[in-house]
Order: sequence, then structure tokens, then C-alpha cells
Amino acid sequence: MSDVLESWAQCEIGEVAEVVGGGTPPSKDPTNFTTEGGIPWITPADLSGYKKIYVSRGARNLSEKGFRACSASKLPASTVLFSSRAPVGYLAIAANELTTNQGFKSFVLREGLDSRFLYFYLRHIRPVAEAMATGTTFKELSGANAARLPLLVAPINEQQRIADKLDALLARVDACRDRLDRVLRILKRFRQAVLAAATSGRLTEDWREGQIQTLPTRVVRLREVATDFSYGTSAKSRKSGEVPVLRMGNIQDGRLDWTDLVFTSDMEEIRKYSLIPGDVLFNRTNSPDLVGKTAVYKGEQSAIYAGYLVRVRCSYELAPDYLSYW
Repeated sequence: MSDVLESWAQCEIGEVAEVVGGGTPPSKDPTNFTTEGGIPWITPADLSGYKKIYVSRGARNLSEKGFRACSASKLPASTVLFSSRAPVGYLAIAANELTTNQGFKSFVLREGLDSRFLYFYLRHIRPVAEAMATGTTFKELSGANAARLPLLVAPINEQQRIADKLDALLARVDACRDRLDRVLRILKRFRQAVLAAATSGRLTEDWREGQIQTLPTRVVRLREVATDFSYGTSAKSRKSGEVPVLRMGNIQDGRLDWTDLVFTSDMEEIRKYSLIPGDVLFNRTNSPDLVGKTAVYKGEQSAIYAGYLVRVRCSYELAPDYLSYW
């Protein structure tokens, strides 16, 4: 490894690339932009969630009039685009001649530098670039600081070998990530299917067929088989105190998570909102993914519950765990 690194040079990016900013024409004039023809124009928003290395165009193009009305420059193919604000560090390589808005500091490479090598290197040092950004309202990497970014330059053949290897490896990583995302979606659908089968009786129909007498089932409103639908406390809680106050974040995967707790020492609140074993807690607010999360309090330790939760107490006809699954 030391023999290889001895042939590498250490420099600043500005020594081997020209740093070029972008521009935006007046947005009040719609004729400055076009979606058909024109000059490709990239903004940081175009690279949000963008997974490919090369980019050819963004959501809008500049018209010739728009190009003349701003400070954007035409960048040659293989220019490395690097967003310099909102946020710092989005990356892509120009697949063809294009322009950018002022949210980029792009690197037009000189001879002896492979664009893919610089692309991967900039991904690696993104935290360095973020640390060199300045500003109060939002951080921005200036052109001068972009030129000062550190760079280790391998011989060109080595750059190309490294880039080829990373292309292959990261493509496999992305493929694995896509497959895992699909597996998670399948598991979520399977979980919902199992719950639906269980709460409709299909999951245990074989068992029921073996019984001499089929147990009766009926459809009811929850209020017919449960009592005490109550919102929790709205009093301020703290990081220390006598009794934990369970919040929506303490409901995880159908169970209570006791690792991130806040507390209260207000005895009136403790008396009013104390949980008893078998209480079902139901999250009633926030995003669609969070509304409806449930868990059963098993009496693990004394606790009360926050106002974002509803406490449901079951009658003798209804098992709390069954209700939680339903």
C-alpha cells in the first residue's frame, strides 16, 4: 500500500480543476425557461434522491434568452457537478454540455484527472466540504473554499481502475438495497395479511372445525366491548421524576419501549392517569404511519400516558392483546 501511495500526489482541487459557478435568470419571465429544447439546466433539487452518476438534464431547460440573462456558464461533458448549498454535497457528472444554477460549484477537469475518480472522492470528503461551508441562515461553500478542498491524485490508470471497481461494487450495493426495500414492503404486506386473517377468524378456522361446537362471533362497535376511552396528560414532563410518562415514541412494533422516557412527579396527574395491566394505548395523532400504533401495558412498572395517546380498557369479553392486534 505504501508503494502505491508514494505515486499519489496531494493537492487542492483548484490546482487540477477550474471551479465554475452557475446562475438563474429572472423567474418572473417564463420565457427564460423551457421544457423542450433549450439548454439543459441543473438545480440541487434535480439531484435530490438522484442515484445515477451521470446527469443529462433537469426538470427545466434555459431558453437562449434565459441563458443570456444570467451568469450561468455552459459546462462541458465530464464536468463534476457539486452542490454548494441547500444542501452541500449533491453530486453528478455532466453527461453532455449543460448549465447549473448558482447552487453549484462545478469542477471542469484538466488533463490527467478522471471525472468518476473525482466524483467518488468528493462523495468520500463530503463532511470536509460541509465543515468548510459558511453562513448563518444556511451553509454555503464558496468558490474559494471549493478550490481549497483537499485531493489525493492517483496516476490516471490507477484512477480509472479505482473508478471501475467502485462502479461495479456500488452497483451491487444499490441492487442489494433495492432488493431489501422490496423485501421490507413484502414483509409489511405479509404482516397485514396475517393480522387480517387472525382478526377475521381465518387463521384459526382449522382449529374451530375440530371443535364439537363452533364458538360464536359477532361484529360490534369497540364501545360495546370496551370502557374508558381517555386522553392522557397534557402536563409538562421532564427527564427525571417519580413516574414515567409514556409517549407515542414508546410504542414500537406493537410493544412498549422503555428506553427513552420522560417523567412526572405531579401526584394529581399520577393519580388521574395511572395505567393498570391490560390497558391498551392507541396513538391518535401525527403522520399516517404513526396514527393507530398500539401496545398493551403489562404492568412492567408504574406509568402514566401522554395526551397524544388514548387509553382503552377492555370489558371481560375482549382480550387486550387481541384488541391491540386488531
